[in-house]
Amino acid sequence: MAGGFALTQNAVPQIDTTVNTAHVSFTTSPSWTSATLDTSGALIYNLGMSNSTSTTAALPRFGSVGNNAVSTHDFGGEQKVTSGTFTVTLPAANGSVGILRIA
Repeated sequence: MAGGFALTQNAVPQIDTTVNTAHVSFTTSPSWTSATLDTSGALIYNLGMSNSTSTTAALPRFGSVGNNAVSTHDFGGEQKVTSGTFTVTLPAANGSVGILRIA
């Protein structure tokens, strides 16, 4: 899990005119196989690349990342996995419930 999971954007941020919000969508939900961990949240951060190739990562991680945090997410309680697959299921990509929204 060191280094997290690289999220890849589906496309440029989209505008949802129904709720006047911009949102970003990603190609897949982060997943780690053969994982043993307890976590209560995640951090999405920007790796500091140019806007045209910007990549973000989601990971349960402690300490300094050395990059710009984009958002933090509380899982609403401790999530555990022992020798299994840990997946963070991302919500639908829209202006109402998308993982990254700007109003």
